[in-house]
This record gives sequence, C-alpha cells and structure tokens, in this order.
Amino acid sequence: MPISLEQDLRMSELNKYERAGAYHWQQADACWRNHQFNPLLVARYKTLLHFMSSPVGYVLDVGCGDGYLIHLMLAAGATRVFGVDKNWAGVSLA
Repeated sequence: MPISLEQDLRMSELNKYERAGAYHWQQADACWRNHQFNPLLVARYKTLLHFMSSPVGYVLDVGCGDGYLIHLMLAAGATRVFGVDKNWAGVSLA
C-alpha cells in the first residue's frame, strides 16, 4: 500500500527514508505486482514535467529527497540537474 500524504506528514523529516527507503521510486513503478503504486504521485510528476520548458539547461531541485524527480528531468532532456536536501538519508538513496 502506498504511503498516504497523511502518513508522509506524520513521518519525521529525519527518518522517513530510513523507514520507507526510496519510496518515490517504488510508488512510481506501474508494474502490475506493485501494491505500492501511487497514481497521484505519478500525475504530480507528469504535471511538473509538463511545465518544464524545452530545452532545459540547468535545473536545481530543492528538496530533492531520493532523486526521482531529478531522474525524470534528465530523461526529459535537462542538460544538468542538481539536487539539494537537508535529509542526507534521502540524498544517499538518490
């Protein structure tokens, strides 16, 4: 089951990646056996990519977490993407 927004908000900023791992990567995988698939998360990322102008040079993702959006932006044609996050556990999963 995907982590709900309510559960996400309840998790401490300092331990959510230790508890759930790289959950954005898991929730975005539409594999039919993936019970963690979260279509709302995928829709959010698609909406963000829709507003990304083309071609894109450099992008800064503040609050990059586990780096899933960085991966999508690079796949969509961004030249270089930089991510920063105060949560080292999330960055280490990127």
